[in-house]
Amino acid sequence: MIGISYLQTDLDVLKGNYINGTILMVFAWFLSYTLYKMKIQDLISQKTIQQKTKEVEEYNNDLIVTNNRLEESLQALDESQNVIFSLASALESKDTYTRGHSERVANYALQLAQALKLSVPEQQTVWRAAQLHDIGKIGIPDSILNKPGKLNNKEWEIMRSHPEMGETICSTLSFARDFLPLIRHHHERFDGTGYPDALRGEAIPFLARIITVADAVDAITSQRSYRPSRTIDYALEELVNGKGSQFDPVIVQAFIELFNYS
Repeated sequence: MIGISYLQTDLDVLKGNYINGTILMVFAWFLSYTLYKMKIQDLISQKTIQQKTKEVEEYNNDLIVTNNRLEESLQALDESQNVIFSLASALESKDTYTRGHSERVANYALQLAQALKLSVPEQQTVWRAAQLHDIGKIGIPDSILNKPGKLNNKEWEIMRSHPEMGETICSTLSFARDFLPLIRHHHERFDGTGYPDALRGEAIPFLARIITVADAVDAITSQRSYRPSRTIDYALEELVNGKGSQFDPVIVQAFIELFNYS
């Protein structure tokens, strides 16, 4: 532009050159500034990506450690469940008349829970609790468990302690904490004359009421040392007779409909 000023004598042309030169300089400055900002932003983005990548890697490593710990915990949980379920099976194996009782009660209870449209977690809970509902009988002497005749008052008092014993046995197991009340209260009666706490009606946990019905049906239809087995029709008649007194009427009706009994 300085050279043009010396060589150019036409003022209009010189003025135009100055204007064009100024525009070019401003444009060049703007372009340089824009490129500079883009370069800075690119560097910042790269730094950010590197930082985020590092954070993701650290998070993934933490997640792997957590998953490993969870797998170890689940394995320990499975082992504890297997031990306690095996203990329940060992208990029933002592008596040919009650062998398989808890498994059958669990299956009845699960069918009832499904018929009542309970959630999957509730179905799992009632099934597990039913499997272990009589675990407290491991503390009852064989002479009482296998007595061929009726129990006397003292023997009956000992027998009635098995729900509380079962609760105590399972209370240290983390997987059983959700269904401890079901083990304790499966012998409560709807009219409040059951044991161990004489709970009445809605005060009895609903899932425990399901186990009560399932337990009664299997007890009636199984052979015992003191009587022969009865038919399912007989058991269902007993449920009808016990509606509102021993059993929850809603659960009894669900069981009856499940077996198409009228």
